Amino acid sequence: MHTKNFSVNSVDELLLKCSRAKIENSARNQIQSLLVDNRLDWNVVLRKARAQWVAPSLYYNLQQWGLAKLIPPKIEQDFKKIYLTNAARNATIFYHLSRLLKHFQENHIPVVVLKGAALAAAAYPLPSLRIMGDVDLLFKKADVALVDSLLLDLGYIPQAQDKWQEEKIHHIYLSPNNLFGLEVHWALSSPNIPAIIDVIKMWQRAGPLQVEDAEALTLSPEDLIQHLCIHALPHHNFYLSIQLRNVYDLWAIIDKYGSDKVDWDYLVESCRQCRTGIFVYLALRKLDESGEFPFLKEILKKFEPTLSEYKLSYLLENESFLNLDNLTDPIVEAVFELLREKGIIPRIKYLIKRAFPPWAILVQYYNLYNLSPPLSGFTYIIFFVHLSYSANIGADLTSLLFKVSVASEN
Repeated sequence: MHTKNFSVNSVDELLLKCSRAKIENSARNQIQSLLVDNRLDWNVVLRKARAQWVAPSLYYNLQQWGLAKLIPPKIEQDFKKIYLTNAARNATIFYHLSRLLKHFQENHIPVVVLKGAALAAAAYPLPSLRIMGDVDLLFKKADVALVDSLLLDLGYIPQAQDKWQEEKIHHIYLSPNNLFGLEVHWALSSPNIPAIIDVIKMWQRAGPLQVEDAEALTLSPEDLIQHLCIHALPHHNFYLSIQLRNVYDLWAIIDKYGSDKVDWDYLVESCRQCRTGIFVYLALRKLDESGEFPFLKEILKKFEPTLSEYKLSYLLENESFLNLDNLTDPIVEAVFELLREKGIIPRIKYLIKRAFPPWAILVQYYNLYNLSPPLSGFTYIIFFVHLSYSANIGADLTSLLFKVSVASEN
């Protein structure tokens, strides 16, 4: 399948090229040329680096390559402050995490460290380079009750789930020092997402992980890539979901294990079985934008997106994931969700669910927190307004699907 490359401006190009810890001299020269370019707006660089959660890595890499001196002094101090703040925070998180892992080990509870904490501990050159929002841990479902009990004894504070959340795949806690959130997972995909993740196989393929002086497990590089890509797309803002942090993560994994050590054939086959190919395909296509990994073009061909997935990629063809001005488009989100459903019956069910959402979701969407319960007569007015809005989306959705279908055939 022919894929047109996204166009990137000088700021985006700088952020992409600086995302790889191991850099060749030719790439360093290209980065240096960008830094001395008078058209480079450093305020935009800082803003995008912060928004995309990559400021510590960017600053560290420029320092390592002897290029930080080319940053304007005020901007350089801002980057340094972000780096040092994140380094201190991560050091504190890892201290508490290592103590927590020891408790699990003493109680013979196996645990897989997921996402940011695993990447910071094993993939990135330094733990201080990866910004972590919270800590995600995977347990076997049979151990969750004991894990919850241990966390309560250690002073972790359970957090109430949003009342309209239907995922029920994790419990959320706040650390005793209020520094970080802790998510206790026993599954890696929501029932609301049409992906089938074989957690048992991931447990079987997991390998050892050292977090300071504590031992745990981490996902295999192939499963880690798949999990990161799944998490990137469906849970966050659609256009901004494939953030640069996701690109940095993928780069760190490939640099850590080596492209020849990643079993790409297994990854492709696993994605087909789990129905996650579109997530990994789009994330790897974003990584391919850097031009640093020529072998990715052959990997992308192996995914061979289905017609529905190609329609989605066509919608994104002229969109830059680095454009912070893009907002979530409900029409495109509806296309995305609808195309992922397999078969006419699941798609009809999806449309019905979108037209008749639970009352709690309407309360959130229309900010109706002060209204009486759904027995109120006002409920019918709300549903009428929502159905009218859904009808407009439906008309636009039908039109858009038709245009995309025609375009993909041309």
